[in-house]
Amino acid sequence: MDRNGKRKNPKFSITIWNCYVDEYNLPKTNNSVEGWHNSFSSILNAIHPSIWTFIRALQKEEKLNRLKMVQYCTGAETPRKRKKYNDTAERINTICKTFNNRTFDEYISGIAHNL
Repeated sequence: MDRNGKRKNPKFSITIWNCYVDEYNLPKTNNSVEGWHNSFSSILNAIHPSIWTFIRALQKEEKLNRLKMVQYCTGAETPRKRKKYNDTAERINTICKTFNNRTFDEYISGIAHNL
């Protein structure tokens, strides 16, 4: 709010921060980050590693990423999401695209049934 009590325009537009405005089909959660963290933790294999253990784990991670980049460049197929997650994402996208044709209660109910 400004000094006159009027609402200011947001610093970032709603299309950037709203996970349900999905023009770019971006991930809606940070599960990929959690997946990476679990993977790196298994490479590390220690709760409080020494600096050398940590460096070796970083080197292994680098090798894995280089391998993935080579596979991507050669056209290898990327791992697919499970069908049930793709179906849920499609239903949520359909609900979001028809937001203007629904009442607020229908919209919230539709999203809730898919989560």
